[in-house]
Amino acid sequence: MAEADFQRELQMQVGATVLVCQEAERYLKALLPFMDSTLPSLAEALDRLGKLKRHPFGPLTEQFMDRSLSISDGIREQLAGLVNKRNNIVHHFTETYGAELRAGKHQQVLADLRTTFANLATLRNALAEAVAFLLEAIRDTVFTNTPEYEQMRELCASFRQALETRPDRSLA
Repeated sequence: MAEADFQRELQMQVGATVLVCQEAERYLKALLPFMDSTLPSLAEALDRLGKLKRHPFGPLTEQFMDRSLSISDGIREQLAGLVNKRNNIVHHFTETYGAELRAGKHQQVLADLRTTFANLATLRNALAEAVAFLLEAIRDTVFTNTPEYEQMRELCASFRQALETRPDRSLA
């Protein structure tokens, strides 16, 4: 692979990883307020959503694991590994891949980045589905027989449509 082609692919893979993490982060922020059993009202959950605005991927993932009732040790390890991989790519790229890059192991670095992206995209997709189910549950409970029900129905439908037509859906 020519150096220019490698650089372009490398940048694309790193960028895709950053973007997929941002999407997963957004879905975690949408889910977490509703996973706290001490929040008795929708208003309080929405207030908590606002407080999560500046929380990054790693702490959000930890909160998700802490609040999940029956998460296995294996899933916990996989999620922690994904956070670590993401941090190594975003914050410690040179330390993580410098030796391989200097040794000319470009394909090995690209393969690792592609695998990390695929795993993060799978997490993102699962979180997106969970958010869709959450919105539909809120629609069918809180908004049933209210003037806002139709708006909530349209919101849920547009969210589902966006998930189904996402361009990278086949990549992950």
